Amino acid sequence: MIDRGWRRSVWQTYSLQTRHDGIQSLKKPEKAGQSVRAETTIEPSSFTEEKYALFRKYQMNIHNDSSTPSGFERFLVESPLLEPIIYAPGAPSHLPRSYGSYHQLYRLDGKLIAVGVIDILPHCVSSVYFFYDDTWEEFSLGKLSALREISLVCEMRNASVPGMDFLDPSYDGQEMTTISQPDLDEILMVSRVTERQILTQPIATSLYWDDKESRESIMTYIDGMGLDTAKEVVIVL
Repeated sequence: MIDRGWRRSVWQTYSLQTRHDGIQSLKKPEKAGQSVRAETTIEPSSFTEEKYALFRKYQMNIHNDSSTPSGFERFLVESPLLEPIIYAPGAPSHLPRSYGSYHQLYRLDGKLIAVGVIDILPHCVSSVYFFYDDTWEEFSLGKLSALREISLVCEMRNASVPGMDFLDPSYDGQEMTTISQPDLDEILMVSRVTERQILTQPIATSLYWDDKESRESIMTYIDGMGLDTAKEVVIVL
């Protein structure tokens, strides 16, 4: 459906078109002979003032919560996965070139109105977070981002990425697994590395755990890997 383009009638007409360079455009007639243009692009996760300003506005207006640039980077930018993705010859150039964290940018007439944070993992695309300008809240941008992520999985599968078959929905807005204090005491992180040894500590006693955004990010990864696996590994932050 996305490959062909779609239309729907709300109070005006929208037309979603996919161009060969992988950028999608959304046109909404406002007056006769006029239109606005929306584009979706994907890029490796990074911090920019433009993204952070949108994230800060979203956190305050939607969640009544404050934010910091360092928290934004830890939660939505840093990525430990950089292995190259092997495509079949002739794969579209706009597809991600390596596993890791990416930002899908949604722009309207050049202005950033939403960002989808995703992890490209072996066998799936994982939705991490989605934030947007609440001026456009009535247009269900979250549904559009879900369709775009499904399309990305299909594009990567069609480009012969082995086992790329799933979209892992975001934990945002969902209830995560409740972890007891004894279980938390068994989940370790690296606290310091010396020439002779690697020192660890329970993750719940670290400074990262005291930061709300970092704690939510840690809980997302623990939920994703499973509690038993989290107890068997040492987390590096």
